[in-house]
Amino acid sequence: MADTTDRLALPYILADQAQKHVTHNEALVRLDALVHLAVLDRDQSAPPASPTEGDRHIVAANPSGDWSGHASEIAAWQDGAWLFLTPQIGWRAWLAKEANLLVFDGNDWTPALLTPDMLSTGTLTRLGVNTAADDDNRLAAKTSAVLLSHDDVSGSGNGSVLGTFNKAATGNDAGLKFQTGSSTRALIGLYGDDDFHIKVSPDGSTDHDALTIDASDGGVSLAAGLSLAGGTDRLDAYQLGSWTPGFGASDTDPSSATFTASGNFARIGKYVFVNFGLNVTSKGTGGSGNATITNLPFSSDGHFYSSDLRHAGVAFPAPGAPMMRSSGTSLVLYSTAGADMLWSDLPSGTFSFLGCFSYLGV
Repeated sequence: MADTTDRLALPYILADQAQKHVTHNEALVRLDALVHLAVLDRDQSAPPASPTEGDRHIVAANPSGDWSGHASEIAAWQDGAWLFLTPQIGWRAWLAKEANLLVFDGNDWTPALLTPDMLSTGTLTRLGVNTAADDDNRLAAKTSAVLLSHDDVSGSGNGSVLGTFNKAATGNDAGLKFQTGSSTRALIGLYGDDDFHIKVSPDGSTDHDALTIDASDGGVSLAAGLSLAGGTDRLDAYQLGSWTPGFGASDTDPSSATFTASGNFARIGKYVFVNFGLNVTSKGTGGSGNATITNLPFSSDGHFYSSDLRHAGVAFPAPGAPMMRSSGTSLVLYSTAGADMLWSDLPSGTFSFLGCFSYLGV
């Protein structure tokens, strides 16, 4: 039979033992030191110079003096001498200096409770609320709602509440992800650059940019267009610019024609609005077919809505007013009576056109 108990090493009173009270009192002293265990500190490696009866300490690493060789043990000052208690896995001790409960894990004493210091100094490496946290999701929570409110408790609040997402470099991501059944369906934030993106995904693997705000100038881009009525027709373009009209014939272009031309355009969705001015000093030689204004900024689908053509130095086929119709990237000149302006109808001297036109682009 062993002389002491297995867990607390309390001495047994043996049969026919003399002075049984000594053994009994020794067991009481150990129990007194261990039951409701509370220690003063755990950061001392040498015994204090003037201990008080009943004081208990967790011996720090690299102990010296009377504590030498007793690292991590409980040192209790009992009856004018140090009593050392070797901890077992699962022992708990209240640490008065840090106001924290410790537990012995077989190697060291570690906090058994979450402390304010752990939250404020970065000691806590992960936190899970109603679910497990991991190395990727160091803060994880399963909850029906989350509230972040302005600070009206500590006295240091300013009435605002702000959230910050900081990424390491431009090519990294910082944003919010929205999922259905753990499959991503939308993203908001800075993804792959410093522009602000709103993205959507039909399957969790393919992303589509819905809206992008350029970080350099605040310009807004709608990659798939805008549907105000929720239908399939979308406003997918808005553009302002200039274009340089050409001048020629539909069948055979002339040679040595001289002219100057300029124009502007606006595109809103499929609708294209153009204006231009054309001054011809010589129509050159050759040329056959219809007289045309070429190089439209966008090709036409054949539908046009308005046409206004002013001219000087040239007579249109009578009767009717001068008009234009679109064909591809060209405007064909004709009169409202339906007669086309042929290249051969143009004068050999100087003449000019000033016009505006609207059509459906492709």
